[in-house]
Amino acid sequence: MSIRRYHDESLRQILHDMRTTLRNQTPGAALVVQVPHPDSAETLYRGETFSLSGQTVRYRPLSVWVELADILDCRLQCPKVLDSQWIELTMTPIDTQSCWHTDGRPSGHPEKYGIDTEYGRIDKFERPHDLAAFQDALEWIRLPDDAQVVSLGVNRGDELHLLWETLQTTCPPARLLGIDHSASAIEYARNRMPSAPFEFRRADLNEDNVLRGERFDAVLALNTLHSPKLDGRALLRRIVKDHLNPTGAIILGFPNCRYIGQTLKFGAQTKNYSSPEYSVLLKEISAYRRYLHQQKFTVNITGRHTLFVNAKRRP
Repeated sequence: MSIRRYHDESLRQILHDMRTTLRNQTPGAALVVQVPHPDSAETLYRGETFSLSGQTVRYRPLSVWVELADILDCRLQCPKVLDSQWIELTMTPIDTQSCWHTDGRPSGHPEKYGIDTEYGRIDKFERPHDLAAFQDALEWIRLPDDAQVVSLGVNRGDELHLLWETLQTTCPPARLLGIDHSASAIEYARNRMPSAPFEFRRADLNEDNVLRGERFDAVLALNTLHSPKLDGRALLRRIVKDHLNPTGAIILGFPNCRYIGQTLKFGAQTKNYSSPEYSVLLKEISAYRRYLHQQKFTVNITGRHTLFVNAKRRP
């Protein structure tokens, strides 16, 4: 195994070199490189040069190498510190054919996202940007005291659990209802959050009376309305018309990431594209934003791996 040491090469040169190396070496073999220690020149911008033991090198923070590993479909292992000036990075290719989407169950199957699937292992708020964006959305919509909240497509209940943890000491909600068509996910959520104010219901969101005439102060739908087996826009229209209180708020989430094996990949994935392609995602988000504006909501869009469309009634 050869180890390449980078000095003052441009990022374009490095990316080309890494791609060529991965293409020509044994499939699955790790890529190992040595680069200037990221802490050796913290006052510089990315790519600026400085002298290291008499050699001209370029400063790059560790985040640059994390991004390169992501682009190359590799997992970056913990850096090895060689000395105060150099570190060694090992990038291991990931199996791009390994994905929970390929578990064989068709879209719309009640247990495609069940707790016994790879998807059921994922905690969506172990993604720091999404955690911060969701908490910011909760602060922005400002739920009233004793709020009634429903989450559509709640799966294992991550958003209701986080909402309760965030608000229980300031304005604890009176009721947190989660709805999903996966029996195993609902059972998991019930066992995880067995007492009031949590309530979970197994139901198909395509059913007209799924919310049974109830009204809520906030409606959440994270990574749900984009499902090809669900008319998300029609569902949102029903919610606004029949199930949202006059001062109610909405938080919608749309995925802008994917998992390959257990590795999180940033960006919307479209067939026949090797890198993220956003036209479908942006068109969908724009349609929801436009409708909510028409219904006199103030809307903002936040997030990273999940894009949040947050809406509250205008005063």
